[in-house]
Amino acid sequence: TRSPSEISPAIRSRCQEIFFRPLTQDEIKWIAENAALRGNFIIEKNAVSVVGSYADNGREAVNMIQLAGGIALAEERNIISTEDVEWVA
Repeated sequence: TRSPSEISPAIRSRCQEIFFRPLTQDEIKWIAENAALRGNFIIEKNAVSVVGSYADNGREAVNMIQLAGGIALAEERNIISTEDVEWVA
């Protein structure tokens, strides 16, 4: 969870908190590229950079790819363009 205060104190007292460092822009780009590949899309290199610029975490990157992929599919394409990503950013 992002907010440990949402968890009951009785449960929290038995847990170990683990904190992760934020992802780097290169890691976010890697996640975006893999999300596109798993969706059977080809993604333009510049589009990956746009995702890296706008997304703060992996979940946001995947969501952007899913939305941009939806635009590409609606236009009967298998290529996610920079314009698609900019539209959803």
